Amino acid sequence: MEASQSCTFLPPMNWSDGVDPETKNRGPIPRNAMALDTLAGVRGEMARLYRLGLNGKIRSDEMTRFVYVLKEVRACLEAEMLTDVQQRLDVLSRAMENVNGHRIIHPPTFTRS
Repeated sequence: MEASQSCTFLPPMNWSDGVDPETKNRGPIPRNAMALDTLAGVRGEMARLYRLGLNGKIRSDEMTRFVYVLKEVRACLEAEMLTDVQQRLDVLSRAMENVNGHRIIHPPTFTRS
């Protein structure tokens, strides 16, 4: 970057009421940078949408659609976590196959598809 060029810092848009605090213009409600890759992030986004719906910032049918999608994301995260736990349990059980010199036979683990 040249010394003659200036860099303008723009703060992140995080308006909960959809009104620009500087210009007082009503605009689209910016999406918060909420991570949806954790259950806590999905829960936080659901709570944010619920508060927006209660305050009349978004229509209830729109809120319902968004929450439905978030519920599906939550279900995918839970299924992924369950698969991870099953795989770790399988690794642990195989590591314990030889206890006191005896081989322990485990039934095969079937995964649901």
